[in-house]
Amino acid sequence: MNTHIVPVGFDYDRLIAPLVRDRLDVDRVILLEGAVGSEANVEYSQRLTEKLETDFSNLLGAETERVGITDVYDYDAAFEQAYRLINTELDVGADIWVNVSAMPRTVSFAYATAAHSIMVEREEDRDRIRTYY
Repeated sequence: MNTHIVPVGFDYDRLIAPLVRDRLDVDRVILLEGAVGSEANVEYSQRLTEKLETDFSNLLGAETERVGITDVYDYDAAFEQAYRLINTELDVGADIWVNVSAMPRTVSFAYATAAHSIMVEREEDRDRIRTYY
């Protein structure tokens, strides 16, 4: 099973196009949502998340789940969340793909660092974790 962790930002193409173009297997998608900026930005991001849910299902046949990020500028909280989330998915047998192309850099860095930390700690699972832009 392939689980993709996708932080929803404002650029639809970065979030789904590479998966469709490269015909990657996507069984499950975890969409990371955070409220950032003006009311208009938050509304746009929410609409984008809804569109991604539909498109991941229709184009790739993937199950989706939404996970909230309380403060997109809190590196420590994002790292802890990523660390738990990635380990949980590995424990159920999933291969993990972490998209680091969207959201504020704080979240992207936290998720990338957590993924790489887990690669070091769980050497036997190292080849089951990937980060991509």
